[in-house]
Amino acid sequence: MTMAIDLSAEEKLARFGLTERDVERLVEALGHEDPHVRRVVRGALRGLGEAAVPALEKALGHADSRLHGEVSELLRRIYEPRFQVLRSADIVSRHRYE
Repeated sequence: MTMAIDLSAEEKLARFGLTERDVERLVEALGHEDPHVRRVVRGALRGLGEAAVPALEKALGHADSRLHGEVSELLRRIYEPRFQVLRSADIVSRHRYE
């Protein structure tokens, strides 16, 4: 039996040898003019998952529309699986009480 361990964002980043500032720099690179750089950075941030959320949310107010769009899309991708689980649970509970 495996036991899920809920680590804080800082603990998750430390496992990768990253600091919050490192993640903020990655988020800033989402505004880079080179699409290859943006693609690599998107993959890295997606891999960090919820540990990247604080830096992503902080960047939502950025004036750069490219950066804002990239951040919004990454947040959607990070949270989408959780919303799908909630939707499924909601559908099941509605059918139970009908």
